[in-house]
Amino acid sequence: MKNIRPLLSALVTAGVALAQATALADTSANIEGYAVNSAVVYDGGGNFPIVTAVLSQPGTVDGYTYTSYAYFAADPYGSLDIFYSSSLVNSANWLALGGTSSYVPTVGDQILVNGNWSPFDGIPEVANSAAHPISVQLGSQANPPYNPVPVVTTIPTINVGTTLPNGGGVNASGLAGTLVQLNNVTIGSSGNFPTHNNLTTTVSDGVNSMTLYFWASSYSTIGAMGGTPIPDGTVDITGFVDDFYTSSSNTTSAEFVPISITEVPEPSAMALCGLGSALAWVGYRLRKKA
Repeated sequence: MKNIRPLLSALVTAGVALAQATALADTSANIEGYAVNSAVVYDGGGNFPIVTAVLSQPGTVDGYTYTSYAYFAADPYGSLDIFYSSSLVNSANWLALGGTSSYVPTVGDQILVNGNWSPFDGIPEVANSAAHPISVQLGSQANPPYNPVPVVTTIPTINVGTTLPNGGGVNASGLAGTLVQLNNVTIGSSGNFPTHNNLTTTVSDGVNSMTLYFWASSYSTIGAMGGTPIPDGTVDITGFVDDFYTSSSNTTSAEFVPISITEVPEPSAMALCGLGSALAWVGYRLRKKA
């Protein structure tokens, strides 16, 4: 992995001074303990975060034009969501903070982020504010992640929330802001995914279940699935967890937000596939002998 410390060390200092005099460059784990709306300089404690998943980007994919970027960037200690309007790229504040001109996030990018700590729906998020403008500095590209991506997990692990009001904390699973995967699960709806409309349904492993939230209004990767059939069999789902806040009880319930879904072949189909391969190999061997 390329080391961009020499490239970014001066910019860390400059970014801290410009963002807020008391801001310190820090890891994702420490940032999650900040007071909401604190200044953030996300440098991974010197292990600069690497983009692991792009959740949304500007463009039209389902008859709707998305205008924001949303992506996960992870250091060795955790992962944060980076969220901002594309109109902020190349703004005066962006460039003054050392942001890379016309930056387009790509998986494998090693970056430095200045911004505002503002968790949303249980998602640990660095965003923009007037007091703490956002900027992203690109260091090197095509870097492998520090930890496996996605993280294979289970419904009981992520089906937890926080008792803090919306915007006041992050999902308590320890995997908030991380790309995660549920294997061998089923979706509790049929038909097609809605076209640029959200859908609330369930996901189940046969014993445990939780809310599945098709969040097309905010994420272009999800919007791109609009109009496609909802699988009616077993699937592997990659996505992330958020918390839905209920004001009357001041509690949250977890939701799994899918960004990709892969159908799992039925055992009989796998057996037939294996039999077909075996017969093909026998035929090949017989032809070789003839």
